[in-house]
Amino acid sequence: MAGSGAADQLDAASALDGLRGHVVVCNCNAKVRRLVEDLLRAVAPAALDVVLLAQDERMWKEHPEWHPQVSGPGRFLVIFGCPTEERCLQRARIAEARAAVILADPAQGDHADARSTLVAMAIERHN
Repeated sequence: MAGSGAADQLDAASALDGLRGHVVVCNCNAKVRRLVEDLLRAVAPAALDVVLLAQDERMWKEHPEWHPQVSGPGRFLVIFGCPTEERCLQRARIAEARAAVILADPAQGDHADARSTLVAMAIERHN
């Protein structure tokens, strides 16, 4: 589906194998679409892969307006898991990423900032 204007929502380990120099976006909210589209546009015509590590699969599926429109050589991959858990960050290949972006998780309500801090600390352990 890459380059078709739809996001690759791949849960297969093979899609992430060998991934390097990508951007990992932790959590999703109404800002994720613009963020991903801006990232991909900023590096065009070069390829940039973006991995969304989303904790709440139901929320992601209930908000198709958050899904970026992807075109060009870069891929947008969605994986589900907790961005504070080491195994999930490893699956997103955080140690090989060029950057990470942490978005506030709307499901966390008043605790979103504290949760974002925990995500940042978990990422820092990998670098």
